[in-house]
Amino acid sequence: DSTSTSDSSSTSDSGSDSSSGSSSSSSSVSDSSSTSDSSSGSSSSSTESLSDLEALQYIASNPDLISAFGTDLEAAKSHYTNYGKTEGRVLDSFDEWGYLASNTDLMGVFGSDTTEAVKHFISYGKTEGRLTTIFNADSYLNNYADLKNAFGNDLTLATKHYVESGFNEGRFF
Repeated sequence: DSTSTSDSSSTSDSGSDSSSGSSSSSSSVSDSSSTSDSSSGSSSSSTESLSDLEALQYIASNPDLISAFGTDLEAAKSHYTNYGKTEGRVLDSFDEWGYLASNTDLMGVFGSDTTEAVKHFISYGKTEGRLTTIFNADSYLNNYADLKNAFGNDLTLATKHYVESGFNEGRFF
């Protein structure tokens, strides 16, 4: 009951994984209950501009949206189009690779599926107090000359390597 934006766009993008948008909540999200929106144009065509992953990242990057929308992709897309953009909300500050690398139990479940990792954070991880910052990519690179030679100082590539290969190879950070 937190917002009336969840039903404002009815287009469903490419049948991808929006099967469990089952979060019900009662928190308020900005001015989401207002109905007039003259500045952002048509919500159905604008809503399509966010991919499902971007919508999940938008939710994960804004804690109040986690409690308001859960994994409801259409509500997130509509909110971003109608409110988030003009409010200056961040679209993606969530580090899904860091989340997986920092929570090795999740790598066993999701592998390197970052979409599932973001969904997990929204549905469980935030309330469990899970972090994205435990993994130290700089230390990981410094521990392994082969990785330092291959990736230089690219911390993102180092983190991806750890999730995709390094953890299973028994490498540590």
